[in-house]
Amino acid sequence: TSNKKSESAYKVTDITGTTIAFKESPKQVVSLNCGVDEILLDLLPPERIGALSARADDPGICAAVDKAKTVKKRVQGKNVEAILSLNADLVVMPDWIGMDLVNGLRAVGVPVYVFKTPESLTDIQDTIRKIAEAVDAKKQGDELIFAMQKKLERVQQITEKVPSDKKQTLIPLSLMGSFG
Repeated sequence: TSNKKSESAYKVTDITGTTIAFKESPKQVVSLNCGVDEILLDLLPPERIGALSARADDPGICAAVDKAKTVKKRVQGKNVEAILSLNADLVVMPDWIGMDLVNGLRAVGVPVYVFKTPESLTDIQDTIRKIAEAVDAKKQGDELIFAMQKKLERVQQITEKVPSDKKQTLIPLSLMGSFG
């Protein structure tokens, strides 16, 4: 995706029911979450990312630390003033961050795309698709999902060869509990 004007304006609607109308692709997308950092770094060139979350440089949390180095700015606080200083033309955030921040940013004219926190692999793919649509990078979103599916197929091929008495069950955990 380039910084060129889109062929035509487009609209997206987030989980709050808010529709954001774009005249062109956003050029300064700001992420408030490490998961969004990782998605944006795969969807957009660094010059279209205005800032990443403060955790983007933490290898214990973010899987894209090396890619994150290509984006200079970090969100230094989850408050309206800190985010406003980044001149974002789109802020992308999960629903768990809270509506006070969303409403504050929207009140001063900052477009905010809120997505539902994924709880399954299907939800993750849907979230990638929706964020890709919001940042006008549908093709890159489809490519990311395809690459993800190929990796999962490879893992499945490998794990199918493990004898049943050697198989283990894993439960992924996050700050919000288990999921999957």
